[in-house]
Amino acid sequence: MNPKILWLIFLALLIKSRSIFIHLRDEDYKYTTPPPNLIPYYSSTTYEDKNSFLYSLYNSFDREFLLLVSKTLISNIHYFDPRLYISNDGGLTLRAHQIKVDGNPIFITDVIPIKNYMFCMSSMNNTFLYMDREFNEMYFQTFEEDAQMSPHQFYASYILKLVPQPHNLIVS
Repeated sequence: MNPKILWLIFLALLIKSRSIFIHLRDEDYKYTTPPPNLIPYYSSTTYEDKNSFLYSLYNSFDREFLLLVSKTLISNIHYFDPRLYISNDGGLTLRAHQIKVDGNPIFITDVIPIKNYMFCMSSMNNTFLYMDREFNEMYFQTFEEDAQMSPHQFYASYILKLVPQPHNLIVS
């Protein structure tokens, strides 16, 4: 017999089975109202932003520490400025934040949550820094162009830096 026909017969028998309908009607589940401390609080905030991509990051060690990064996905357009929105109360209050060093803006393009800090990188400025829960910026450093930076998740002082080396290939 054709395997496709056997498969269809099996599916028909399975669908007609009463146990499937019992689970679909949720007869074996009991729904209750959660306690007030488990009901999420929602708030709404509107910001004007021309970028095409927005992502949020929570620090897994401190769920109240939240950063939103807004950026464009097209890397060669410098018209759009990456923006950083910050909150240390789980998103109840959210404000725009601009990092400046010596009066020059640093446009954060990538954020990696690590223990007690957010590791903030700027591929536009080739810089990185740490930001703590109180939004204090510390340990500002520059790095080589095209370098890949990766901090250790638990030990904030350890950073892996990969720098591509140019290869001059001579073919004769």
